[in-house]
Amino acid sequence: MYYNARISGYINYYYDDKGNVIKTDKYLVPADGSAELTTTTEYEFDDMKNPFQAFSKLLTPGVNTNANNITKETYTIHFEVDAFIEKVQVTENSYQYNRRGYPVRVNGETEYIYN
Repeated sequence: MYYNARISGYINYYYDDKGNVIKTDKYLVPADGSAELTTTTEYEFDDMKNPFQAFSKLLTPGVNTNANNITKETYTIHFEVDAFIEKVQVTENSYQYNRRGYPVRVNGETEYIYN
């Protein structure tokens, strides 16, 4: 990432052998050029098909490029925040699948309909 033609930050992506993004580290690069880790996100997956992979040409690695569906996301903040903000935030997802291995319901709320 750049601001005023100077690097302002970057993201490292880590993958498993299926092509899923299992971890992202986001860094801020202040004027002195040092890199400061700001956040880390770690992901766990099921073994089923990710319907959003059809949008993988959108260039940003993650939910649209993963082969499988995210079952757990752990977001960690590496800088000081207000006391009421959790420095580690965990989100878990559960899925119901169709016969073809695609999710049809997520967390009992969102429904996917395939034509």
